[in-house]
Amino acid sequence: MTSPRASTPCPPARPPRGPRQRRLAPLALGLALGLAAGCDAVRPHQGWSYDLEPWGRADAPRAGPLHAPPLAADEVERGLADAARTRAARADVAASLAPLAPDGAAPAAWSDEAVDEAAERVALCALAGDPARADALVAAHPRLAWAHEPGALALVSAVFAGDALELTVARGPAAGPDALAVCLAPGTYGVPSARGAGEAGDATAGGSPAPWVDPDAERRFGRWPDAQDLACLRAPVVVLAAGEAVARVRVPVACASFEKAAPERGRGLALARFASGSAIERLLVELCAGAPRPDAEAQLAVWLARDDVSWAAFVAEGGAWGRLGTFGAGQPVLPLHAPGAARLLVAAGLDPRGRRFWGGAPRPDDAAAPAREADAAPAREDPAPPASPGEAPPPPPPDVSG
Repeated sequence: MTSPRASTPCPPARPPRGPRQRRLAPLALGLALGLAAGCDAVRPHQGWSYDLEPWGRADAPRAGPLHAPPLAADEVERGLADAARTRAARADVAASLAPLAPDGAAPAAWSDEAVDEAAERVALCALAGDPARADALVAAHPRLAWAHEPGALALVSAVFAGDALELTVARGPAAGPDALAVCLAPGTYGVPSARGAGEAGDATAGGSPAPWVDPDAERRFGRWPDAQDLACLRAPVVVLAAGEAVARVRVPVACASFEKAAPERGRGLALARFASGSAIERLLVELCAGAPRPDAEAQLAVWLARDDVSWAAFVAEGGAWGRLGTFGAGQPVLPLHAPGAARLLVAAGLDPRGRRFWGGAPRPDDAAAPAREADAAPAREDPAPPASPGEAPPPPPPDVSG
């Protein structure tokens, strides 16, 4: 008598996988995951929990919230008070590192200080968030110069390297063989030049001599397409030792023009400096002080300080689903980075509640500074065409900032 277990027929053995099957299995899995991710990507706002409640009023339309969630007033006030105390402590540290005369000038003895020691003082003043003291140091030493105003001491070239600004320093006609230092001031930014990537005239562009677009397509209009200004997030000091000819350094940058496209890799940049005391200058001074800040929070803070980006504009450009990103790590800039950006503004002494991103209007107490966009760079927008004879000029656009 046989047992039921023995009489039950065994299922046929599964044939072993061949090498082709083993190769195709990961591809099939990857294809399935890619299709699933793609389906979510084309519907970025559907099914997100913060479409209405956390990011707007409960009765808001499905088109999206009007502004980011409001900031707690007590936290902002405490943060501004703490930031003022921090800046005062940093000023004391900078004063101990580089004491100035009662009139704010640097002591005469500093002009004879070794270049590497003077350069270190300037770098420490930048880390302490005291650009005015750094200005006095550079003005007092004959072998130090600012990168945006090198004079005859150095030849400075800036190029966008795709993820950072590449700064090249060479000896100028009046440099001689002795050591020198070129300092990047906190609040420096790069303006894309009129030349394309790799075109003759960019000393450090390299690569092909062909411009980045067909010259006939753009030069007939008298200009190249406008691209973003790039704000420098650190303030390095480049020292050329005695006999050294050239030195290069890479500087992390953030987009400083929200509504413009990024410059192409290799495009030359003209260095400039934001107006002292402006909102963007104060933010960049804070970002250059201390340890580096998270890329996404710093990028959003730059947009808020310079462009006063509204929530509607941020969402319209795809900021709510990760379309906007940073240069360095390519990190997406999302709504969840807004609290960190607000903290950076507060650390710079700026009240974020006056920004349109949070639904506010410009506040009179938003820093004892000049106008929010008092930049040193001239406007590069094309002028409006003149009206025809007998035709009334077009009316100004309506104010939709509120």
